[in-house]
Amino acid sequence: MGSILNFVYSDNFLVNGHEISTNKCRFHRGPFNKYIQDSTNITHTVNYQISKKSFNFFLIEVDHMQHIFNDSITIFDMLPIQFIDKIREGDVTLIITSVAESSTFDDMFFNKLEHKLNTLGISSNKVHLIDSNYDITTYKNNFNKYHSLHYIVTDNFNKLGNNDLNYVSEVPVVDDVLNGVIRNKHFLSLNRQSRPHRYILLSHIHKNNLYDKVHLSYLTNPSSLGVPDEFKSTDIETKIKIPLELDTFNVYNKSGFFSGDTLSNHYLDSYFNITTETYFFEKISTFSEKIIKPIEGLQPFIVLGTFQYLNKLKSLGFKTFDSIWDESYDDIEDGIDRITKILNVIDEISSWDIAHCDKIYKSVLDICIYNRNHLHDIYDDDEFGKILNKIINVSKKDTRYGV
Repeated sequence: MGSILNFVYSDNFLVNGHEISTNKCRFHRGPFNKYIQDSTNITHTVNYQISKKSFNFFLIEVDHMQHIFNDSITIFDMLPIQFIDKIREGDVTLIITSVAESSTFDDMFFNKLEHKLNTLGISSNKVHLIDSNYDITTYKNNFNKYHSLHYIVTDNFNKLGNNDLNYVSEVPVVDDVLNGVIRNKHFLSLNRQSRPHRYILLSHIHKNNLYDKVHLSYLTNPSSLGVPDEFKSTDIETKIKIPLELDTFNVYNKSGFFSGDTLSNHYLDSYFNITTETYFFEKISTFSEKIIKPIEGLQPFIVLGTFQYLNKLKSLGFKTFDSIWDESYDDIEDGIDRITKILNVIDEISSWDIAHCDKIYKSVLDICIYNRNHLHDIYDDDEFGKILNKIINVSKKDTRYGV
């Protein structure tokens, strides 16, 4: 890309950063901005000043696209009028990203964003939106839209040195898997922040006394907010001692760290993974680092995820495990019915003796190895760079750049 690309920042911290705690409206340092900062081929200007010899871009990186708005203020209202003029006149191209977490979209969101931009004289076809929601490109509107596989292509393992939990992350090697040692647990399930589907899983494990079947982490107090009434339980709040920990004993802020990143002995001492994704009841298509962990850990996975999660994962070339258990839950759109089906699958597997688990696991080990190799094959540490190249190609159509 060379020096043709310049990112404009609000100040010398190279973070377009303002935060309003009352509405979570913020634009800040995130993975896309980190890519920009790490690049040696991208220049920067500060104090909203542009480079007259470059394509100038302004990055708004949020944790959810919805946080652009609240009733009284938007991110755009924080920008100087003179800089809004530069965006409107095409001297600066606006990029809005949410790749650290996925956004939930509907037509109303895009209409609202387009209306706000129109009031500022900014054409939506000059604005670029990047999100890790798999569905962003399916909406019909004038925005330039890109889907990021930020988490599915991020190598969270085999890092040099200690991780944030102060141990060296390791993944199981195939020789360890084939050594014939019988494992102690049916499942491994890692849970950090409490979410409705994780609450339901924890309640089910407690109610059915499945603790001896699972290496389980659950790091924050269970919240019944958003949990359907039929799944709410007084036991979960009064009889379960939180946090349940596997590798976070030495950190104070349990909610600030990811468990199992990755302690290979937990994977080598359990057969199957209960993967609790970020979203379950929402209408959203996304993948996160959570699915990478069982893939790297060489474990078959049951996923508490959104409708047709497995189907979309397979569209990326991964294989799943319908040969050893019922995956029809993936096609159940109703969240209550879907999680009920998943719990039934977990109960069935829990009834297997450990020797049967070992036999079933080894029957699909080839799929586990394939999935890990495929993950590495699609890993692309220049994914953001390729998206930027697409944005530049669109911007080149603007004759003001003389190209």
